[in-house]
Amino acid sequence: MQLYSIRRRKAWKTPDALKVTAARSAEIGDGEMSDRVRWIRSYVVNEDDGSAQSASMRRATLNHSASTPRGWECQATKLAPFPTPS
Repeated sequence: MQLYSIRRRKAWKTPDALKVTAARSAEIGDGEMSDRVRWIRSYVVNEDDGSAQSASMRRATLNHSASTPRGWECQATKLAPFPTPS
């Protein structure tokens, strides 16, 4: 599995919207994608306009598995693999 950094800018307009996304993310990660994606850590930061963004670290078997599961509404704005140590 490759380690990825995932950024979602201006992704949530309210704390309740973030809670809904967090619950769905746990459902997907613990269930339908548990063999392809492992959540490591996430941070949520307030944007200047009052919305929230997140920065997450995940391990995934494929680039697209780390960023956006099928049917997901919250798209990644930046996805970057961490370098593999030699």
